[in-house]
Amino acid sequence: MPRPSPLTPVLAAALPAKGAADEAHGEAFRRAAHVLLNHATLHIAGAAHRLAEVEFYWYGPGHEDPFAHRDPIQVESGIWYFHRQGGTYKGGTYKGVDIAMGRRPDTYVGILIRTIVEAASGAIIEGSCTCVDHVLARTGMESVAALVGSFDGSIDPREGSPLYLTHDKPRGGAAEVFDSPRVGLTLKKGATPERRAFLGRPYRFTIEPARTKKGRPHLVVGLHQKGRTNEEIRRITGSGAALVERYVRAFEAGKGKNPDEYRRDLSTEELCALWGALS
Repeated sequence: MPRPSPLTPVLAAALPAKGAADEAHGEAFRRAAHVLLNHATLHIAGAAHRLAEVEFYWYGPGHEDPFAHRDPIQVESGIWYFHRQGGTYKGGTYKGVDIAMGRRPDTYVGILIRTIVEAASGAIIEGSCTCVDHVLARTGMESVAALVGSFDGSIDPREGSPLYLTHDKPRGGAAEVFDSPRVGLTLKKGATPERRAFLGRPYRFTIEPARTKKGRPHLVVGLHQKGRTNEEIRRITGSGAALVERYVRAFEAGKGKNPDEYRRDLSTEELCALWGALS
């Protein structure tokens, strides 16, 4: 049996080079997303899964994303980062796990896993919290702390590791990768220039646009910004024609508006309008 191929060096090579300009990061994230979504297998307690949706958060010189966690673990490379605050792992719906791909001493990188698919059954596990719950259930661990304490935290294959990634060939050909704004970001904590600059960036990537229910408006707007017609968007996302039209219309109506108008809890259409205001 061939030795499993580690993912870290391949993923690191796809990410932005040291000193890369701000505008170079988006294309590098797309390259890295292609690696993760088409060339990686996630092994959970020996069961194969594939990644179907990820988001990128990068805070470092030349690209200071205010939405990045900036946990000390995230300056490490090739390490699992389970979301925590003040050294305590988050629970409930706040759970999440990133692939940390940072660079010491000042570049914090987290690639959030949002959706995975079981290879054997084809079942989709959607949502960052749900993915962590699935990992805990599969590994038989009672808590994130217990899981983290059971191995060295590497994303690469290790003897006895309950959770790791391998670099593999695409199964049945590479799937198309779609991008959109990230899920859950708002201006409620302030409409600073940095937040305005990063909130609408297309740093979320998926290969399951029709099966992914969460973040559907994000994908509709992302496709619209790429020049896709409403009919193409409907076909790709599986959304109803009226819903697509409503989201696109809200995005267009937001253009030219002041983003400060949206510093609160937003309806779905108001969120689409905010992306328009920031475009």
